[in-house]
Amino acid sequence: MVAVDAAIIVVLSGNNASMRYKTQRAVGLPGIFLSFAAHFVLVEISGAIWMQIVVSIVGILMMTALAYYRSWSKNADKAPTKIKPIVAAAG
Repeated sequence: MVAVDAAIIVVLSGNNASMRYKTQRAVGLPGIFLSFAAHFVLVEISGAIWMQIVVSIVGILMMTALAYYRSWSKNADKAPTKIKPIVAAAG
């Protein structure tokens, strides 16, 4: 099943298959780290339902902030567009 899904992804993505894999891997790593951190907090500090809710909300907020930062950083790294000078007509 995995090989079929991977083949479909490669076919649909064309030449950008390796780029898409790198992007998906980079996006997934912070989530994996946060899941381990959340597990550690729930096991070592408290497993109460209110703590599970707090940990979930904090994780969602952190992932949202990371996505916003990456979007902002990607736009900030783009080269600024060249502004054409406005020439006033002599008259």
